[in-house]
Amino acid sequence: MEDADQICRVYFSKPGLRIHQRPVVDAVLAGNNVIGILATGGGKSLTYQVPYMLSTGITIVVSPLIALIDDQVNGLPAALRESTVILSGENGMLFKSISQALVNTGRCLIYTGPEKLSHFIRSQTLPAHVIRLVLDEAHCASEWGNTFRDAYLLLPSLWEQLGKPQIQAMTATASESTLNDLMSMFPVSFTVIRSSIYRSNLFLTAIEHQATEHRDDHLQMLIRNRVGPVIIYANSRSYVDRTTKWLCDLGLRVEGFHAGMSTAERSEIQKRFIAGQTEILVATIAFGMGIDKSDVRHVFHVEPPSTLEDYQQQVGRAGRDGDSSWCVVFDTMNKRRHRNEALRAAIKLAQGNDRDSFSYKLLLRKHALERFLKLGGCRHNHLMAYSGESSTKQRCGHCDNCCRR
Repeated sequence: MEDADQICRVYFSKPGLRIHQRPVVDAVLAGNNVIGILATGGGKSLTYQVPYMLSTGITIVVSPLIALIDDQVNGLPAALRESTVILSGENGMLFKSISQALVNTGRCLIYTGPEKLSHFIRSQTLPAHVIRLVLDEAHCASEWGNTFRDAYLLLPSLWEQLGKPQIQAMTATASESTLNDLMSMFPVSFTVIRSSIYRSNLFLTAIEHQATEHRDDHLQMLIRNRVGPVIIYANSRSYVDRTTKWLCDLGLRVEGFHAGMSTAERSEIQKRFIAGQTEILVATIAFGMGIDKSDVRHVFHVEPPSTLEDYQQQVGRAGRDGDSSWCVVFDTMNKRRHRNEALRAAIKLAQGNDRDSFSYKLLLRKHALERFLKLGGCRHNHLMAYSGESSTKQRCGHCDNCCRR
């Protein structure tokens, strides 16, 4: 019988499992319900694709985005693609495709969003036993995530209808609130496996300017001196459109990306960026989850994201190939002052109410981001501590604060 490393070599052209993938795969193959928290770019998909190849029956992967599903399926080796079905289209034809995959290989890998899974299960009985339910980008299933959708609340009942299969939940970032949310979704015990979120190839910087004009001038200078592909994150569609225009006026190959565009338009823009036809992508948080582009050299935030979890997800899209990359978050003095005044007032008001409420804990998460921005110590150490990880280094040498000391 083939083992996990043989599967990696034969089907994925990899020498074997990485050191942080192995404990996840071992726990899954041992039959445990697993929550795996691996750093962005850590190869989370392989941790459920390899066990799938060593199993028979049906594995269902619940993913938040069709674009993410398409990217993953297109990147599968031929031996996996022939037994893979995307739940999209008419249910009767999907049932035939699943049945055929089972006849041909004895297994079927089903990719789906939570909404389509619910609709399909209501109308069809699967032709074989479901052995594993995988939650890809599992933080989306938590009410603490900004990508949460109500359809995720149906997963526990769908899991019961599927015969209570083994659960594997994979994500790159999970605060204690998100982790507790995931663990309480299903009435099972979980093995939680974390890899270090520390990535020494990412240089982290936070810069505050007096005015937005100064920030834009600084951003333009950094763009002119870039060394590879760039993602620029903004919190509003209007800023995405405005920034895209003035970068285009400089003669750069740049495109905008936000939720106001059609699904087809966003898909084409993402494909061009991944292929290298677009050098710079200006985007809201609608872009990036699961993106398969290893050579992003810069991630710029023209204004701070909402939470530290969002920041970790977004800067994690830089330097997946292991080469040096630079992550800069900009702020302006007036905006920071207004944000902090509003945040302090909201926290003070909320303290008189339920401190276990969602709204109060969300305020604390926003406050954690503000603390990170004005931090005087090591930024990598701060991120590690926030994620419940200890560091043996006082200075990382890979952030602005450590290099100033």
